Amino acid sequence: MIYMCLRRCALAFTAILLAGCANIGLLDQLEDPAGANRSCGADCRIFVTQANFNANLGGAPGADQKCKQDFNNPRGPGVGPWKAMLAVGAPSRLACTSTNCTVGGAGENIDWAMKGNTTYRRPDGTLIGVTNGSGIFASGISNSISSTLFNVWTGLNSNWQINTNCNGWADSTAAAGTTGTSTSLSDTAINASQPGCGSGNHLYCVEQ
Repeated sequence: MIYMCLRRCALAFTAILLAGCANIGLLDQLEDPAGANRSCGADCRIFVTQANFNANLGGAPGADQKCKQDFNNPRGPGVGPWKAMLAVGAPSRLACTSTNCTVGGAGENIDWAMKGNTTYRRPDGTLIGVTNGSGIFASGISNSISSTLFNVWTGLNSNWQINTNCNGWADSTAAAGTTGTSTSLSDTAINASQPGCGSGNHLYCVEQ
């Protein structure tokens, strides 16, 4: 009786080990069942948040999380890697330190939201534009980032350098932060006005 019990236990243990060997990578699949965190590659999306926020965003990490959780997230709220298109300042997030990154190119990017030589679209597939090697729309955009008008926090100058940003997007009592206009086809898409940091504005969210 004892022998048979031990034998059954040994067989069961062997079956578990074999099942484990046959399911290498299963943990990865369970953690990301639909490839929800996969990269968008060279064809990515930008959306504007449904929610608006004062400028105390929690810096770049807090803004990124707001993008991910937003109801306009085309992957679904809480799904996918997203970054907010915000200039925060070194050592956090920056696009360019020189005009249109002409001096150092992509080397001027610090945790920048957009990638170089990448196509960006609205969630409905409408082409917005293609970035240059420095990860910016240096030649303008083909269509506005959104067909609906929103004022959007950016902290960017029209030349992709940093502008006012409410103390690194962490202070709703600061004087002003730069916003863009989501329906613009010109540089006012990223630099249109400087409202008070306590005002409610949206975010541009960029797929990674």
